[in-house]
Amino acid sequence: MLYAFKSKFPNEEELIKEIGLKLLDHFEFSLGDAYRKVIEKLRKISDPQAYLKLFKEFYNSFDFFQDDIDISILELHKNKVLYRIKNSEYLDHSKDFIYFFYVMCGMTEGIYLRNLDMKVICSVEDIHISRNKKESFIDLSLEIQS
Repeated sequence: MLYAFKSKFPNEEELIKEIGLKLLDHFEFSLGDAYRKVIEKLRKISDPQAYLKLFKEFYNSFDFFQDDIDISILELHKNKVLYRIKNSEYLDHSKDFIYFFYVMCGMTEGIYLRNLDMKVICSVEDIHISRNKKESFIDLSLEIQS
């Protein structure tokens, strides 16, 4: 499906992101009990960086077949974080499946809004595809909107 979307709509990243957000209207995306407990704790504090770091904790809920995903924080500011994701099957050799990350960005925005009553913008900032999967990466940002 991701390949078909990318082939049919090659430059429609924002539309694909909207589809990810819209999926949450009819799909109950479960973060699991462990994440719900973390969310409950976060609601009691006001540190925006703690909310931004939460993404790294629940990303595997999107990409649950890959236990070896490498997620690191490149930059952390008061209301914005930049993540680098490496070793993803969706980054293997081509950009054919890159729309996965746009769908995931839309869903992430919905998860923050519904679970934390917080508007965030999740954006793809940079994509690097290499013949060696371990060298491929995607940089994603989350920014809290006031």
